[in-house]
Amino acid sequence: MVRGKKQQKKDRGQNKSNIFIFGRISEPTSYVVDRIRRRVSLMLSNDFEFYSIDHGLLPRKVDVFHSKDWKVCLWFYRAFKLRNLKMKHVCTFYGLPLDKKTGEKLVKAADVVTTVSLTTMIEALHEFGDADYRVVYDAVDAEFYKPIKKQREDKVRVLMVISGARYLKNHITFLKMAECLPNVEFILHTFSPVKTSLPNVVIDNIRYPISNEFGDCEGLRNLYNSADIYLFPSIHEGLNNTMLDAMACGLPIVAFNTTSMPELVEHGKNGFLCNSIREMEYYLHYLIEDASTRKEFGKKSREIASWFTWERCANGYKKLYDELI
Repeated sequence: MVRGKKQQKKDRGQNKSNIFIFGRISEPTSYVVDRIRRRVSLMLSNDFEFYSIDHGLLPRKVDVFHSKDWKVCLWFYRAFKLRNLKMKHVCTFYGLPLDKKTGEKLVKAADVVTTVSLTTMIEALHEFGDADYRVVYDAVDAEFYKPIKKQREDKVRVLMVISGARYLKNHITFLKMAECLPNVEFILHTFSPVKTSLPNVVIDNIRYPISNEFGDCEGLRNLYNSADIYLFPSIHEGLNNTMLDAMACGLPIVAFNTTSMPELVEHGKNGFLCNSIREMEYYLHYLIEDASTRKEFGKKSREIASWFTWERCANGYKKLYDELI
C-alpha cells in the first residue's frame, strides 16, 4: 500500500527532515543574506533540522539543499545528491547571477527557484527560461527598525547606506546630488572604502562614515533616525534591505524607477521614482523644502515596510519545504 506524504511524516514520529542552507547560520553574522537565513532557520527549527557550512558535523542525508545563486553551490549540490538521489534543491536568486552559464545550471538543477522580488523572477524567466519560480520576499524587523523621537537639527540630512563600491549601487550619483545641493548635509555610510570624490571637485557637505561591523543593527537604526530622506540611486536591485530598514524607520525614499524599486516605493505616496538625474535632483529638492510631505511620506514608508514581516518570509519557506519533502 502506498502511503501519502502526511502519513509518512506521521510514521517518522519526531524525526525532522534535514535542510542544508548554503551560508553561515550557526552564529550571528554580519553578512545580510546569512542573517536573513539564520533568522528563518531559527523560526522554523521546530519543524526542520537545519545545517550549514559552518556546522562542525554535516548530516549524512540531506532532504532539501537550499542554495544561493553562486557557482560553488553546484559543487555542494552534486555531492549531497550522490548521498540522496531523492534530495530536493531550492535555489534563491537575490538578483541575477553575474555569470549566465552558472545561472542556467542552477535553474536546471533546482526543483524550485525562489526570488526575493517579482522583478527578479521576471528577469530570471526571461534570462534562463521556464522553471518553477516562486517569490519569497525578504523581511525587516519593524519592531526594531522604527522611528525614534529625538530633538532634530534644522539642517536636513540625506542618507545612503551601501556595503561597498559596486558600480550598480551608483553612489557617484549620490555624490553629484551633494554637489548640486551644497546647503544640505549628505551622509554616505559604507562598510568598506569607496571612491568618495568626483574629478576636480571638492564636496564639503558630505560625510563618509565607514563601519567594519555590518551587523551593528543598533548603530544603523540610529543612523537612519538621524536622517530625513533616504536617497538610493542604485540602478539594479533584487530587493534592497537597507531601503527596507530606512522605510521601517519612517524615511521617505528617492530612487530611480528601475528593477524592484516600484515594489517598495509608491510614487507620490512614500517617495519618488525618478527617470533621470534631473528628475532626481528636482524631487530631492522638493522633499528637502517640504517638511510636511517628508512626514507624510515617512508614515507611508513605515506602513509599506511593515508588510514585509519575518512571519510572512518564514511561512513562505515552510510551505515550500513541506511541499517538497
